[in-house]
Amino acid sequence: MSTSKANSTDPELVFAVLTEVHMLHHLSTSEFNKEQDHTLHMAHFAVLNRLHRYGDAQTPQQLADKMRVSRATMTNSLARLTEKGLINVLDNPSDKRSKLVFLTAEGRKARDGAIARVAPALEHYASSLGNDALEELLRLLRVLHQSMDPSEREAPGY
Repeated sequence: MSTSKANSTDPELVFAVLTEVHMLHHLSTSEFNKEQDHTLHMAHFAVLNRLHRYGDAQTPQQLADKMRVSRATMTNSLARLTEKGLINVLDNPSDKRSKLVFLTAEGRKARDGAIARVAPALEHYASSLGNDALEELLRLLRVLHQSMDPSEREAPGY
């Protein structure tokens, strides 16, 4: 049985899509960091956003695993966020050997403020596509995301 070209997946096409996603990540991170004026680095924003999206009471190891960073990197980020009063790292009442991470009110404000600072750029990008195209792009990217990370199937929306 032969597979038609229309039904097969071209690895070069998939690689091209992932290359574009990588470039978009690079460009958006650069834009984000520039607009924050050193108030909040993208890596630290990502932790705040993760806690906002998925909820508090995650262990540092859970955060590191889900964000695909080392435990040492996460520990460093959590220490910096704690110093700024954006999170609290508290003892886990059900496992005294571990900690739980909680977003503070200041952390929520910092996350929202970071988004507000990039809002003009986001509006510009959105205007180049329109809402219908953005919604379809988001749907397709979520499908790709879920195929790469099946645990994201249970993820809440943004």
